[in-house]
Amino acid sequence: MSKKKKKGKITGIFRANEKGFGFVEFEEEEKEDVFIPTQFVNNALNGDLVEIKILSEKKSDKRAEGKILKILKREKESVVGTFQKSRNFGFVVPDDKKINTDIFISKNHCKNAKNNDKVVVKILTYPQKGKNAEGEITEILGNVNQAGIDMLSVIKEFDLPNEFPEPVLKEARKISQTIDEKDIKNRVDLRDKEMNIFTIDGEDAKDLDDAIWVRKSR
Repeated sequence: MSKKKKKGKITGIFRANEKGFGFVEFEEEEKEDVFIPTQFVNNALNGDLVEIKILSEKKSDKRAEGKILKILKREKESVVGTFQKSRNFGFVVPDDKKINTDIFISKNHCKNAKNNDKVVVKILTYPQKGKNAEGEITEILGNVNQAGIDMLSVIKEFDLPNEFPEPVLKEARKISQTIDEKDIKNRVDLRDKEMNIFTIDGEDAKDLDDAIWVRKSR
């Protein structure tokens, strides 16, 4: 975050609210945020570096209010969202509810995405003068109802690593797939019992430690 004064103008980071308004915050902790009413957001998106003008100074029971004059740097170059298809075009509804604009996708930029697909969209044109942002689908993650797509969407949205480093994989390969006899002594051994034991985890679960069995009591 940053703040710089120039002829009464201030720069800071815009933090949007789902309802349309937002706040501009500054690097200095002692500097209070400035409230930006919806009509003065000026197409800024959450995380953008903006230049503002103070419209009214802080009062005892009210924050200072301002107006965004210029967007100096965009924070997001791509977003993750749900694709909605029309006959000749489509649009993406961002997962981030603080992005208060759908992204228009022309027919040539749909990349064969289907209705309700989770997609990654590169922003080509940011919203301006009442027009929605325009974008290009760069990756199709899968249908919104497909198992694991919600987790993959979060990984893509925040650019998180989705693979273990090679040193970690190397250590994992060293772990035996069979149980040592000395370890069995410290466990309840049910292998010779006529019991239907099964896990209650999903197919894509990574931690299979929950298992149950059912016995008819009467």
